[in-house]
Amino acid sequence: MTQSTECILTTHVGALQRPTELTRALVAARDDAAAASQQLRNAVADVVRTQAEAGIDIVDDGEYGKSIWQWYVTERLTGFERRPFETPLLVGRDRNQFQQFYEYADRTPGVLFYGEDQAFWEAIATQPVCVAPIVYRPDAVRRDIANFQADPLGREVVDSD
Repeated sequence: MTQSTECILTTHVGALQRPTELTRALVAARDDAAAASQQLRNAVADVVRTQAEAGIDIVDDGEYGKSIWQWYVTERLTGFERRPFETPLLVGRDRNQFQQFYEYADRTPGVLFYGEDQAFWEAIATQPVCVAPIVYRPDAVRRDIANFQADPLGREVVDSD
């Protein structure tokens, strides 16, 4: 663990907002992460640089390489597949009162979610289901570590992990 007797070290927790172009590339390539690998590497270098320039002592990769949580398990473990939920996700009085609208919205996610929100909708509209033996796939973690360490400016910053 990094410590200092000279100052209070700063960091942050949680994901940082991905650049729009990176989000689009990751969503388009969600089943083939290599397709967006260079964009991801560049975005991680940018977010590390931004944190360091802002004075953050213990930087991270902004969680850029991590997908939406509902997909995370299917990217790092075998034996899971994504399946649509069998019951509606958005429930309440409105669904009963405006039944035709919600039937349409269930078939057309862009009605309620658009742009960057589309990826979120697609994620929550599916659930990971275990269908086979579970085996860890380290490729995504190795990629995230390599992207984080590939800082082109070679600054001296501390990894938060």
